[in-house]
Amino acid sequence: MLEMLAHSNILHHIIVESQLGLEVIILGLLRLSDMLSRRIEEFRSLITLLTTIPLGPGRLEDAARAFHLVPLIGLIVGVIVSSMLIVFKVLGVEPVLAGLLYVAIHTLVTGGLHLDGFADYSDVIGSRARGERALSILKDPRKGSFAVILVAINIIASYSSSIAIYESIRWDYLKFTILTSSVIVLSYIIAYEAMYLALFLGREEPYEGMAKVFSLEAKRRSIMDNLIPLAASMVIPVAGIAMVKPLVEALTATIIILTLMIAIVVYVVRDSSNRIGFINGDIAGFTYELVRVLGLVALAIMISL
Repeated sequence: MLEMLAHSNILHHIIVESQLGLEVIILGLLRLSDMLSRRIEEFRSLITLLTTIPLGPGRLEDAARAFHLVPLIGLIVGVIVSSMLIVFKVLGVEPVLAGLLYVAIHTLVTGGLHLDGFADYSDVIGSRARGERALSILKDPRKGSFAVILVAINIIASYSSSIAIYESIRWDYLKFTILTSSVIVLSYIIAYEAMYLALFLGREEPYEGMAKVFSLEAKRRSIMDNLIPLAASMVIPVAGIAMVKPLVEALTATIIILTLMIAIVVYVVRDSSNRIGFINGDIAGFTYELVRVLGLVALAIMISL
């Protein structure tokens, strides 16, 4: 009888321990699910704020917490834009028209969000102003001649580079698809990364604004939180270029555009620090557009050689 009672107690203990273990597992899974849900919501907010992709309204604070993942936004935008160029190629659209449509689609997907900042800070650079005068020019909604000229150059460079990429491979649709998507995606990844680095390295604006929230959140995190998504997002386009071009050329192109990106970021951070003392959303947008255009031009030249 005592032996049966002992066995019963052991069985009861095992059942209780199993139930407790199951509760711990379920609780852990619920917490993991909640964490993943929050991360997805934060990333969705980031997409909503930086693009026109219709994913519903987003919260600024959520978007800022996911800002370190911004290279993935470049990956998404690049895939969308390059997919349209591939469709145009299959449909036999003329290069001149395809280049024009590239500029239109880029503006449509990004909402022209950064082009306005590009124009504003171009005026500041053109004026050679510093201090309060530079800040007043930056905040002036009117566009000066320097802004108009540089925006025109931006559009022409984007247009010309997209045509060069479009015509780089004429008859092999598979190679065209791989190379075009890889080059376009890479140009967007480094552009979004440049914006992150500018806000990470530069002094945040002294007033409450969207860029300040992003800048403070970037500074709060380790740079590795950003470099890991950057490296992960770059693997696909670099591998794509290496599938069509020699590996040495693919790696050389990657090193060149990364060096170009870093040089532009350092220039913009130093220039904005000397002119107005901080970096705001307009200057971040200027950085994005300058890196995107020059990166696209550099890549177009390299794949055309």
